[in-house]
Amino acid sequence: GGATAYQCSLRQLAAAPAENCESALNFTSSTTGGYAIVQTSVISEGTAACYLRNSTGNSQWIQLNGTYRGSSNSALGFMSRVKYATTGEYFRVQVREEGSTVWQTVYSQRGTGNSGEAGFISRSVSLASMAGKYFQIRFLLDYNTGGGYYTDTSGATGWNVDAITFTNMPAGSWFGEGSLLKTEPRRYDVVALRASRAARIPRRTFARWYARYLDGGPEA
Repeated sequence: GGATAYQCSLRQLAAAPAENCESALNFTSSTTGGYAIVQTSVISEGTAACYLRNSTGNSQWIQLNGTYRGSSNSALGFMSRVKYATTGEYFRVQVREEGSTVWQTVYSQRGTGNSGEAGFISRSVSLASMAGKYFQIRFLLDYNTGGGYYTDTSGATGWNVDAITFTNMPAGSWFGEGSLLKTEPRRYDVVALRASRAARIPRRTFARWYARYLDGGPEA
């Protein structure tokens, strides 16, 4: 029969640049309680760190604005400090494949009901489940309704995240080719986190390059 799917293999050796949590402009967020997601009072390195807290009984999250492409040995590293948190609060790292509405948890830590960690701890998370896929990353303070939460707003509660690093993940590559192959409109915006160069390629040109240069083709 005819082709039912296509694969696209990209070659890129450079790692995606680290995110040092110095600017809120590098993140999309959903928070309540009127606090800043980037603060300078509790940091691991540099001058600032990301911050999530639940003083209103609601889940909170920050999402990196980039779209990444994984490999079988991709990993995410970050410095983490969970402070006062109840056992009804979970601190998760999640990934979402481009085109999906489902967030997958790749790291989870439960609050202890006490003062938590005295300092930052280095965490490393495998992203092997995203091999060959484009995806987004977010940090979620997940509140289990009814589990209790601290109403304190002094900064003694919640989650500080800093020094986010990527291993075996490309800094740049194609994007949008899935929409071309499926002949459908692209459903997501592209956000440049730093000085970048981007080229918009006509469909016919992409089809020619895809057939000639990429390890792609119809699957039987």
